[in-house]
Amino acid sequence: MNSLSHDDKVMQAIEAARKREKPLPFEMDIPSFIRQQSKSNDEYIRWVRGYFKSSHPHLTLVRIEKKLGVLVKKER
Repeated sequence: MNSLSHDDKVMQAIEAARKREKPLPFEMDIPSFIRQQSKSNDEYIRWVRGYFKSSHPHLTLVRIEKKLGVLVKKER
């Protein structure tokens, strides 16, 4: 019979919790020049996506909230 020690059970529980854990969101300001330069809502969204893609390539844009971009770390 293969019984796990207490330490092994704790480590398995920690690993399972890490797999369930959601990535922590980062809120970053959208530069004012993007808000000023864009002429339409669609153009604004394109500019914001491009800005965060080029300046923070390790993060993914999840949503835009007024003057903030909400980003999460990219999955590997």
